[in-house]
Amino acid sequence: MSDRIVVLTCSEKVSTNIVEKLGPLAGQCHLLPTIKIGIKTESSRLQKMIRSIEAGDFDWVVASSAYSAESLSLNGFNKDLISTDLAVVGPKTAAAFVGIGWPTAFVPTEYSAAEFIKQFPEPVRRASKVLVIQGNLATEEIKVGLEAKGYITDQVVAYETSAHRYSQQALEKNLKVLSKSEIICFTSPSTVENFVNQFGSDSVPKSVISIGPATSESLKSFGINIFSQAAVSSDQGIVDVIHHLLRS
Repeated sequence: MSDRIVVLTCSEKVSTNIVEKLGPLAGQCHLLPTIKIGIKTESSRLQKMIRSIEAGDFDWVVASSAYSAESLSLNGFNKDLISTDLAVVGPKTAAAFVGIGWPTAFVPTEYSAAEFIKQFPEPVRRASKVLVIQGNLATEEIKVGLEAKGYITDQVVAYETSAHRYSQQALEKNLKVLSKSEIICFTSPSTVENFVNQFGSDSVPKSVISIGPATSESLKSFGINIFSQAAVSSDQGIVDVIHHLLRS
């Protein structure tokens, strides 16, 4: 078995899930979370939007992250009142919503905002309404794209992403680990940006794994070469690439 080190830059929760899926290879992972996720539980606007979903005020609800499902669940979402169609950007988010009792009606065949907009159904009536549930760092690409198709859109923040900050001592310790590591995984543009801001692009190990197109674009913007992009934008997609690299 290889003794190469794999660095995981995602949140602690996602890192733990990846480690569990890696099984006997888990011991080769070094957890280096660069982001923290905070689920909003005291937002009057989010509560209002949840009640609007339950009342059937929207034709579609769009979610781009599994954290949106967790947020709805923690905010008293009642699956028994839902008749609105759900659209998600990828399979990880779809699985999270199935977990709270809301199956997905639309998932694009390619997991990016651009493909989501391209493949999303045309409005069936003149005033079709869509609610976009997102994080605080999300762009308005999906919202604007759906408006261009003729939808009336609204959006609400369900979770917040912030940087996981390290002390000077912790930075120096982790830089030593990075210098000995061969593989590093990035699961969102924010993991890339926060890693570079704290550790610098020069400390990136040689084999870089990206979870999907948006993360790959962020890596390229910092001049970081990508060794492999996961075939499926999910934790399992990352695990599959790690398995392949460590066993090759």
